[in-house]
Amino acid sequence: MEIKVVLTIKEQHKLKMVIDYEAKKIIARNAADLPGIFVRHFRRLAAAYRERGVVALAHGNRGKFSLGKHAIIIPRLSHLLIRI
Repeated sequence: MEIKVVLTIKEQHKLKMVIDYEAKKIIARNAADLPGIFVRHFRRLAAAYRERGVVALAHGNRGKFSLGKHAIIIPRLSHLLIRI
């Protein structure tokens, strides 16, 4: 089964760095020069990429419903849906 993954520009850049790292073109220290990425985190990304492929680089909360401001509304709506 083929899974289609849409990556953001930032995730695409991380993917390129991971691919270059796996091909021994760069070292983890250089790849971790991305803003907000530390060497340890980059190594975890590379390990996840080896294990799960491109899917590992997509943010885990993508497509999930946020319970932030909607947490109060959901019970009210679900109660109305049950009445119908």
